[in-house]
Amino acid sequence: AKTFEMWKGSTSTTKKTEVANSSSITARDYPRWHHSVAGAAAGASARLLTAPLDLLKIRRQLVTPANGGNIPVGSGVVSSLSNIMKSEGGIRSLFRGNLAATYLWIGYAAVQFACYGSASSFLQGYAATSNTLEVEPPIAYSGIGGVAHNLLLKIGNSPVSVAFCSGAAAGVCATAVTYPLDITRTTFAARGMMAELAQKNAPPETIMGYARNMFQTQGVRGFFTGCTPAIVQVIPYMGISFAMYDYLIRFSERTSVGNAGIAGSIAGATSKIIVHPLDTVKKRVQSQTFGELGMMSGGRKAAVDAAASTIRKSKPSYDGMSDCIIKIAREEGIQGFYRGLVPSVLKTMAGTGLTFAFFTLTKNTLESIHDNRIAEKERLSLVKDDLSDKKI
Repeated sequence: AKTFEMWKGSTSTTKKTEVANSSSITARDYPRWHHSVAGAAAGASARLLTAPLDLLKIRRQLVTPANGGNIPVGSGVVSSLSNIMKSEGGIRSLFRGNLAATYLWIGYAAVQFACYGSASSFLQGYAATSNTLEVEPPIAYSGIGGVAHNLLLKIGNSPVSVAFCSGAAAGVCATAVTYPLDITRTTFAARGMMAELAQKNAPPETIMGYARNMFQTQGVRGFFTGCTPAIVQVIPYMGISFAMYDYLIRFSERTSVGNAGIAGSIAGATSKIIVHPLDTVKKRVQSQTFGELGMMSGGRKAAVDAAASTIRKSKPSYDGMSDCIIKIAREEGIQGFYRGLVPSVLKTMAGTGLTFAFFTLTKNTLESIHDNRIAEKERLSLVKDDLSDKKI
């Protein structure tokens, strides 16, 4: 089976490896920076086209019985977006926090696809090296080393396992690197949910202003509020997403943009439905930064105290991930974990599909340019050899 054609690469050679089903595959290797550039382009494009749905998803997840927000939980996606435009300043209000979110998506996708390529190459290469027995494995066979060797061998010989583990590892790395932008995006997206605070006590307008206030009031730790549920969530989310995507496109010689988009949409929707409760927990824990000193008024002491007092009364306080899960279950029931599920799935279907489609489009373009350059060098080399032979 053809696997991971789009991810592999660090040289310009062609090599053959044997996989678990004994099928011989040929994978051309390309420069690793292709992954990062294609991922960044995919993240920026997908974000621009899905920003309104992302805004609505976050708003819905932050609605609690205590605050209610200004979006009726039972309203439809279109009517909710229309209400936001009418009450918060037109179409621009649908792109609140878009700059932070765009940075987030660009950085996240670039790190994610780069790490995925490296992880999948390592796992497949380890299995291929061990299977051929041309050299001793890098880990000894005895003790803990033996357990690790057998585990890596089993993973490397299973394309689905390689995709799941590589996707999970890539998701953890990307989340850790870009998390401060994620919490900034959530804060800006929640702007306007509490009408009584929206005018005087809104969060800072710029990313730098927000970062300055966050650091002054909560320190570095504030930028990673809710990071634990984010990491827990992203492991199955990215693992399932990449594993399903790989399964759907595995037999393609070079994945088409259309097939990549469809496979990405299916994989994204399935994984999002599974992990949505954890995403809600993450957003709830993140939301606690809204009412801390300075977050809602740019540091004006009197307004800060009033804003913080009002917010604490209108939303629950969570002491970490476990406490948040318990309180949502007790106060809101199972449905509390699935607030915003419809816009979340729609956004993920569109976002993941577009991400994989634009990634494939960009990477195929880069690979075509790379192939053409190699072919041109080979042609010129042949011409030079012919001229040399004629002189002789």
